[in-house]
Amino acid sequence: MACSPAGRSAEAPPQPPPASARDSSAAAALVDSGREAYRRHYCGLCHRLEAANTSGAFAPTHDAMGATADDRIRYPGYTGNATTAEGYIRESILDPDIYVVPGYGGSRFRMPAYTHLDESDLEALVQLLLEER
Repeated sequence: MACSPAGRSAEAPPQPPPASARDSSAAAALVDSGREAYRRHYCGLCHRLEAANTSGAFAPTHDAMGATADDRIRYPGYTGNATTAEGYIRESILDPDIYVVPGYGGSRFRMPAYTHLDESDLEALVQLLLEER
């Protein structure tokens, strides 16, 4: 197994089935759960997300995150392992230091790894942010 310069495994974490494989009513319920988890885990203290009525200013916005994630995995300076927008969002929640968004590297308010999330909250947060286009 190869390692990145930061000593992280170059092997991508297992990915859940793509959002397109989920039925639309289940996806809508998952987005609602994601919005609740977003508020419960205080993501909006740092991140702006209009869909959750938050206006955090210390970290990158989560508005249009699904589209942003598509762009970031194609960015030449991207240092993570994700190959899909969904994978990028999951990776950013679980291992935020694997890729730090330009302009936020010197922030005093670095995002911690949210490895303590249970799988249902993690999946709901990923779905919520993936749907932001």
